[in-house]
Amino acid sequence: MDATRRGDRTAFGRLVGRHRAWVTAVLGGIVEDPDAAQDLAQEVFCRLFANPDAYEARDGRFVPWLKTVAVNAGRNFLRGRRRRRAVPLPDAWEEGEAGEEQRRLDPQTVVASRLLADGVRDALGALSEEQRQAVTLHYFAGRSVEEIAAALGCAPGTVKSRLFYARKRLRETLGGDADSH
Repeated sequence: MDATRRGDRTAFGRLVGRHRAWVTAVLGGIVEDPDAAQDLAQEVFCRLFANPDAYEARDGRFVPWLKTVAVNAGRNFLRGRRRRRAVPLPDAWEEGEAGEEQRRLDPQTVVASRLLADGVRDALGALSEEQRQAVTLHYFAGRSVEEIAAALGCAPGTVKSRLFYARKRLRETLGGDADSH
């Protein structure tokens, strides 16, 4: 990073090459959109290149600082995005048993599917930001507790606590057993 501050573009290229994949993965877990995650990762590195003095050397710990920048970029993206997104209806055709003709989904099934998706989205939206990030990274991005702790800059026990209370809240909101996974 010191070489980048001095204007060494090759050093910056190596820095991006070394860190881009995990920055993109962290952002993907937060924003749940691979294309947006790639765009945000590029934005993080473009901002760093344009303003390398934004990095404050804290005992030479660049990676934790970059994780914080990435997580904040993901949070800002989510804040800026509209709270409610359109839920696409399922295809009007459902594949039947082997050799059976395709049959049309009845409207009741389509509406029930949409209501379920809306309910889950609303339940996730009711969680605190910290709980939602932990749930998203763990259940939707497949990250381990240790990976989440590193990405969010907190202890693994904190992540476990956030997951516990998030599952409890989801169970209360949705009903059923949210701990089954």
